[in-house]
Formats: sequence, structure tokens, C-alpha cells
Amino acid sequence: GTLYMQGENNGQGDEKGYWPGYSLVTVPTFTASKDDLLVVETTRISHKHEIQSNSGTRTGLWLIAPDKSKWLLLADNWGESGWGFNPYSGTGADYPVNKPSHVGYQLDAFNALPSANEGPIDLKIVADGERAWMYARESGVDAEWILGNSVELNFSEDIAVGVGVYARAPEGETGSPLGDWVEGIWGPVTVSSCKGIFLDHEEMTLGAGSTSSEITVSVSEGAAPLSVTISSSNPEVCVPVGGNGGSLTLDFAAGETSKTFQVEAVGEGEKVNFTLTSSSADVLALDNMYVTVPCTAGVKLDEQFDSLDETIWEIDTRGYEYRSYPDADVSYDYFGIRDGQLVMENMVSLGNYWGGRSLSSKNTYLGSTQTPLSVKARLTQMDKTAGEAVCANLV
Repeated sequence: GTLYMQGENNGQGDEKGYWPGYSLVTVPTFTASKDDLLVVETTRISHKHEIQSNSGTRTGLWLIAPDKSKWLLLADNWGESGWGFNPYSGTGADYPVNKPSHVGYQLDAFNALPSANEGPIDLKIVADGERAWMYARESGVDAEWILGNSVELNFSEDIAVGVGVYARAPEGETGSPLGDWVEGIWGPVTVSSCKGIFLDHEEMTLGAGSTSSEITVSVSEGAAPLSVTISSSNPEVCVPVGGNGGSLTLDFAAGETSKTFQVEAVGEGEKVNFTLTSSSADVLALDNMYVTVPCTAGVKLDEQFDSLDETIWEIDTRGYEYRSYPDADVSYDYFGIRDGQLVMENMVSLGNYWGGRSLSSKNTYLGSTQTPLSVKARLTQMDKTAGEAVCANLV
């Protein structure tokens, strides 16, 4: 039940031997539409490689035309940018794999998964002929699918499905006698169809206290009867009108394909995510919508540091380059409030790079072109007594 693919870049391909590889592609092709979504699922069981300095390898899932005139590549570009995608279908979103800086659009949500590079990761692509949605989840655990992104994809018929592995640099690069080597192991691939739920807005901006225009929820022909629930990620800032506790349920009778709703900004200073939930496991809720509610004019925080108010502030132990060096840390004699100032005394690095401490506000603040956000602080003193470099930041 597994597919093994491996090889070394021996420098015999075109373009100086960069990015050769293998793919296994279906002979039958498939179609995608809003009334019959194309759903492709597989598991990238593992991704191993031996590479030269600053090089990389790819394991990827394809939607591709047999003549290679259109495609979507969802791939782990391990060694360069990590998970990303390359669409190519004659739209403004095209990002062909042979474009300069060709790593594609990045998928930060996938890169944050514990098994991002070496696997196993479950992958899913859903396409409706006009757009594609890309999902991932940790394999072998009871995990929810994570939506990485969606992209315009003008690809409705003659769609083949493939999986592949690719190695970037040939032998001799950076003085190495060996080329990049890659191994990818894949689980079963399933191709199916289902119905879907869609929104006609991806994002909007609302002023505090205002209500949006009508937003349309549509479902595939034949999907009803069913219910669709619209939920706010922060009901204190923005809610669906007529809902309860930040959620609103719309009931679709048999034959109905669209309904409308509105959202209202009841707070300010945040970008709120509205998600859809289907009452039927056989009907996929694909879209979400972001509503930005900027802060109104005025002072939102005036901290004099008389004390450390734990309802306003929290101490953050992550270093300046936490994503690259999560284990960087420091020792210190004192970090806190003294004489109306935030003070750090005798901080010493315990390892590379840029460990430290910071004070972060628990509330968030969001500006706009009408009410830009201004943040001011005063650094009164900073002394370096040993070592290479120190810094103090306002972020």
C-alpha cells in the first residue's frame, strides 16, 4: 500500500541539471465543477534527503493536464522554503515552477506542523474548476484538516493526478562530488467528488459600529437540504447579524442554492475570521472570510509602568529569531518594573541566537488608512559589557 520513489541528481537533465525527478501520473483524467467538486487525498509518508549546502529537494502532489498546459503543484520544498504551491492555468495567480525564485507561494500553516519536512502528512486538494483549496493534517492522529490557502485555478477538465519527487542540484555544485539525493514515500491516493459550500466575499473592512452589505452563501446544486453555520473567531469584535453567541445558522430547503446574511462590527481593533460549518459530512464548507475592524481614533493604551498589570501585559520568553532558533535563551538577575520603568538587569545569552525577554500586550490594535496606528516608547538606557551585540526593540 505504499509507493517508494528515490533518486540522485546526476546532472544529466536540462537547465544545468536542476530539479530533475520522477512522478507517477494517472492515465484517466477527471473533471471539477461547483456542483461536483474534485477531491484528491493522499499521505506523504516520509521525505528523506542528502543535499549539498544551500540546496533542497521536493515531494509533491499534482493536478496536471496530460499535455502539461495546466497544473497545480502542492509540494514540500525542503531545504529552501518548505511547503508551498505553484499554480499555472492562465490566470493572474500563475506562479510556474520555472519562474525565477521559483519556490512558489508559501504555506506557513503547513510548515508549522510537527512533521512538516519528514512526514507523515495527509494532503488534500479540492477543486471546483475555478479555484483550488489545499489542506494538510498530521497523519495517524485525530487531527482536523488545516486550510493552507486557496488559489484561482482555471482547470475544469482533463485533470490528471500525480505524485513526485525532485532533487535540486547536480553533482559538482559547491564542490561536492555527489548530487542531491531524495526519497519520497507515498500512501494510497484517492480521487472522489462531493458537493460544496461557498462564500462570495473573501475579506472586507468595516468601521466600528457598522454593518456590512449582503453576503451570499451558495451551495452546490443538489446539496440541500442542509444547514450552514457561520461562526466568528471573536464575537466581541464582529458577529453575524441575527445570530447567537457569534454564530448564525442558515437552513437550506431542498432545491435552494443560495442565502444571504450580514455581519456587524460590535468592537474594534482586530481582523476576525468567519468560518462555515456544514450539517452534512458529504458537503464540504470550503471558504472563510476575514473582516478587518480598525481601531477608532483615540489613545488605546497609555502605560506609565507603575506596576506590571497582568491583565494588560504578558512576559514573552521567545527570542528575536524564535522561528529559526527556538531554543535560544538567556539568564538575568531582574526583569520587571522599577521606578516607572521596565528594567532588565545583567542579561546573559545562553546560546545562539538572539535570546531575550519581551513584554507583549494581551490586547491587539489595528490601524487603517483613515486611523493609522502609532506606537511610541522611550529607551532610556542600554549598556553592553561583554560579547558581540545586543539590541532593544519596539515591535
